[in-house]
Amino acid sequence: VDSYLKKYMLKMQSLALKDSSILDKFDTFSFNMTDPVGILTDLKKRITDDFPEIPDVNYNIKYVSKALEDYTSPAMYFIPQLDNLDINSIYINSSGTSASELYPTLAHEGYPGHMYQTQYFASTSPSLIRNVIKPGGYIEGWASYVEVHSYEYAGDNTLLNSLVQCNYALILCLYAKGDIGVNYYGWTEAQLSSFLTDYGFSSAEAAHEMYTAFIANPANYCKYVLGFLGFEELKKQAQKDLGDNFSLKEFHRYILETGPVHIDILFDYLKNWENRLVVSSRAA
Repeated sequence: VDSYLKKYMLKMQSLALKDSSILDKFDTFSFNMTDPVGILTDLKKRITDDFPEIPDVNYNIKYVSKALEDYTSPAMYFIPQLDNLDINSIYINSSGTSASELYPTLAHEGYPGHMYQTQYFASTSPSLIRNVIKPGGYIEGWASYVEVHSYEYAGDNTLLNSLVQCNYALILCLYAKGDIGVNYYGWTEAQLSSFLTDYGFSSAEAAHEMYTAFIANPANYCKYVLGFLGFEELKKQAQKDLGDNFSLKEFHRYILETGPVHIDILFDYLKNWENRLVVSSRAA
């Protein structure tokens, strides 16, 4: 986590040096799409270059009732019944998700996140037990990984997209480090606040909210963030091994067809996949 915090900070500095005007645009950044169905339709089209296609998926967009808004996540995907995969529901918490955040949120829950991953793996006709064994690091790590990826679809200013993307990934890492600090190292709220201040987040209210969240649900953020970083490390290894033979789309296919497993298993079988990819590319 520390190495990725440093990586994202350096990349943000590098992007700002390339074009300082993106700093002025950062505060007003927006995806310019607020309709949930329109967003999911747009995502389904945009991901085709980097992710394998799946058949059309039936889904419903619903909203969390006001009575539950203060207690639920910004959005949720409800996994369908094993014998009725056509019932897919995505719930949006209007109180917890602003219009400007809806695009990456639906990337996390819909395409190419939870709904897409669930439907893709189901299409491979896995053993029934595989529908029960679902490591959180894979499930939430994948959704966080593609959520970060979705910032590449924001607009024509690639430098600005990268800056906002790095900023979001940095915040994810801050949450993971804070979670580890509080629940493993025993940080006090003051120590957490001091850590956040080092990265420019000086709000005592924000530190308090994070601290209480970490105490209430220990290690929750780690499955999102360490899973996400696990996929980033896996991609880094595959790119190093394959060089010009690396294909992002085929890399994602490898993850999706392997299905929910602990991240170390994806590393264990990576060489086998790489060898098959090289052989098939030569045959082509």
